Amino acid sequence: MTRRRIVPSCIAAILFLLLFLLVTPSLFAELINDGSFENSPETSAWEEFSSTPCNPTGIGDWSAVGNAPANFDGQQSLWVGGTCGGVFVRNNGARQTLSLQESAALLSFWFNPVKVNPELVNSDRAIVSIDGTTVWDLDVNGQEELDGWNNAIVDIGQYADQTITLSLEIRQGFDPNTANVFFDYIEILHPAVVIDQLITPTSEDRYAIEITVTNNGDTDLKNFMVTNSNFANCDRGVGSLPDLASGDSTTYSCEATDTADNVENTATVQATATEIEYPVEASHTASASDLTLLLTLAIEPGSISVPEGDAVQFSLSLTNNGSTPLTEVQISSAQVANCNFTLDSLAVSETAVSTCIHTPSQSGTIIFTATAVEPTAGREVSVETAVTIELLPTDPPSFPTYTQYIPVVTNNFINHSPLGEPNDVCDQAYPLATNQAREFLAEDIHDWYTFTLDSPSNLTVSLTNFVPIAGQITIWQGTCQNLTFLGQNGDFATTKSITLTNQTAGTYYVWVINDGPVNTNDKYGLSVMTP
Repeated sequence: MTRRRIVPSCIAAILFLLLFLLVTPSLFAELINDGSFENSPETSAWEEFSSTPCNPTGIGDWSAVGNAPANFDGQQSLWVGGTCGGVFVRNNGARQTLSLQESAALLSFWFNPVKVNPELVNSDRAIVSIDGTTVWDLDVNGQEELDGWNNAIVDIGQYADQTITLSLEIRQGFDPNTANVFFDYIEILHPAVVIDQLITPTSEDRYAIEITVTNNGDTDLKNFMVTNSNFANCDRGVGSLPDLASGDSTTYSCEATDTADNVENTATVQATATEIEYPVEASHTASASDLTLLLTLAIEPGSISVPEGDAVQFSLSLTNNGSTPLTEVQISSAQVANCNFTLDSLAVSETAVSTCIHTPSQSGTIIFTATAVEPTAGREVSVETAVTIELLPTDPPSFPTYTQYIPVVTNNFINHSPLGEPNDVCDQAYPLATNQAREFLAEDIHDWYTFTLDSPSNLTVSLTNFVPIAGQITIWQGTCQNLTFLGQNGDFATTKSITLTNQTAGTYYVWVINDGPVNTNDKYGLSVMTP
């Protein structure tokens, strides 16, 4: 409606405006769709209705209408009542269909009743209804002390999780004095509270309890009271805990004694929301056995390939993912002495990071173990992690290598000094035919061999009867200027073999390294077998 007059005279209009008191809104919940009536009638979720010949044209811009009060919020509000073209608007309002959440509990709205000329016998009523049932009403007779904007909060819990039609309207009697009501800022509120507790044993039958109460709804809460099924010491009466705004929490501690084997307690909190003291309640059950001891140990890198002689830095991260602090914290490895660490304590959710440097001497897996103690009951918790190391040989290797092989056709040598034996380097590798066993003497340090695969194939390189025992056999592919490492066997044994699958056609190299005594008498066998 866009053309209404409240009173017929300018004097009455001035008096009318003096009656309004603008109240600053407390915006703590979400508005319903167009809950502040800011949209035009064509786009608003509200639908106006009227039972008078003066058909309203929409939820209008009231600032253009004389004598209208300031809006509570925004630029527009809903105006019901008054007159239209000299005709009383006997029954008009706006309605909207909306779906309520499961937690919907309260309807909040602001209203401003105006009747300039009071009357002793009231016949005008403002009404808020849901699905045609009145949930709030107000006699508007000009004598009520409700000047300006007022907040109303209504319990609508019975309509939660339903689709409803909400109506705001006025129904006027036939007295000569016009009543008006303005509605604005329509909200649905969801008050809620949660309670949590942590029970920590401090001795055999004594416990420290920490209780946290949180306002997880969208209204302020007050009048908190906490009761406990087992720990009366932890009860708190009304007024002993602070009021909580939405999202706030409060925590308090207490102690209790209980000789039961499995101590369990249910903590219950009760509170009220808003001035209508809407009740909310929540409970939480916990036991001392709920204490979890959980350590997480991570290592970086988790696996690594490193050239022989290079050092690796490990970063060990230990996290207390349990529900109680831990003491006597240790990280150790039986394989790496300089990676052992100790900590006095590790708080809940705390992470301790330690680093160490290790120079590996061989390929393999290094295991790290972390242990800690829950101090009150003396329980121990442990966790393991591991890192896998692949040691890549250098050319020539600087560490003591394992096995060496020398072709029989070369000159004999009685020590480890290369005295001119021709296949000591890759470029002078001795050619081998596949699927043929050859025999050589281990009378030198480095010996290189080469063979060719004409087509893709699996292959097995075998070294047998290797009398020096200590040494290694390695396989490479490519050219001597650009070799790709494929495999290694440094077993301390007379037989060493390497099996590779799905190898491509091309040139391969075998590098045999002798770290044992030279041998000019006992021949070893070397073969490259393909299917």
